[in-house]
Amino acid sequence: MPEMTHNRRYPLTVERLTPDTRLTRTRAERPRTPAWLWAVGAVGILGLALLGVSFSVPGIPLAVWWPAAGFSMWFALKAAPRQRWIAIIVIFVVTTIANALAGRDATLSLIYGAANAVEAALVVELLAQRTRITARRAHFPITTGRRFQLDSAHAALYFALAAVIGSASTGVIVGVTAAVVSGGWSPLPGIFAGVSHCAAILLIAPFALLPPALATRVSRAEIAAQALLLAGLIAITFTALTSLPGAFLIFGLFTWAVLRFPLRVVYPQALATAVIVLVLTVLGEGAFADRANSPLETAAVTVVFMTSLAALTVLLSSARYETLARATAALELTRAQAEVERERAALEAAEQDLADRRKRLAEMEKEEAEKEVARLVKKVGYERAIRLLDLAVKVKPKGAIEALEKIAPKAPGQGA
Repeated sequence: MPEMTHNRRYPLTVERLTPDTRLTRTRAERPRTPAWLWAVGAVGILGLALLGVSFSVPGIPLAVWWPAAGFSMWFALKAAPRQRWIAIIVIFVVTTIANALAGRDATLSLIYGAANAVEAALVVELLAQRTRITARRAHFPITTGRRFQLDSAHAALYFALAAVIGSASTGVIVGVTAAVVSGGWSPLPGIFAGVSHCAAILLIAPFALLPPALATRVSRAEIAAQALLLAGLIAITFTALTSLPGAFLIFGLFTWAVLRFPLRVVYPQALATAVIVLVLTVLGEGAFADRANSPLETAAVTVVFMTSLAALTVLLSSARYETLARATAALELTRAQAEVERERAALEAAEQDLADRRKRLAEMEKEEAEKEVARLVKKVGYERAIRLLDLAVKVKPKGAIEALEKIAPKAPGQGA
């Protein structure tokens, strides 16, 4: 915080900077959730929840992917930290309404709405706890404005762990509810619910956790070439063009994007790839849908593919970002050190030039004094000059000068 101080001895006002050690911010400084986010969050959760019902493989009455879970997490993480509890309530209310509109009874709708709200609350709290721990270890003041970001491999691992814990809670609630309603125990509803929610969180929630962009040298031609190759591979593998099992090749092409492209290119590409593969599989196209004799296996392979793609994206892209950030910081430090060395060399050169000038000035003064002595010797004679200098040494320069000034007017007469 700037603090103005005034020196009594010298009329100078100095601005002194002191660190901001406040534990909380004032009401005016606290971040606020924009109004548009509330509307977009509620409408988006409702629409994606209704859309998620259609993401089921023929023969399996379970949704392979539940995008509303990922969007709900994005919504909760984008909200201001002190208003996230309101976002959790919105998630509960809107998800309950969406389940009711989908045809479920009131009790099931309330249970599933609560499951989604608990999931979001768990992930948000785990990430907030991680932020507080990181700030405490770095000796930063714990303020309400700090946000969790996917800027390192450790952060990505922690986010993936939080997503697994949150989606597991949903899987448990859904599994227990399905067992109570059906009267028999089956692990499939809970497993599919947990994995589908985990895939949605890993694919959509990172858009709320993006770190600041770094300068990278990647041409648009390279991005376009990779995107065209990826689109071609998806068309070959997941359409009626061929039945070759080449889905694993997508990971190779996608690794190219993760290791080369910025995060704001990688995450949208991962989401688009997962959605396209899911839609084609649901429509009965591609390598996964060819397993017509086992719809359960088709659904399992599809959701595993989406989860694996999402995990690859989060972990590798965050690790690459960390490497680039450290390299950028090291480069900036090297440039700063080089600039300091240049300034130091310039200062040393200036000091050497000043010393040389002083030396030349002293030599010039010495030469001028020698010329004056030579003129004196020439004017009064060598012997008289020697006597004058001896007397000057005895009576000291000041006394000699005063004596010479007293006799100076008489000199012309004596010379006559």
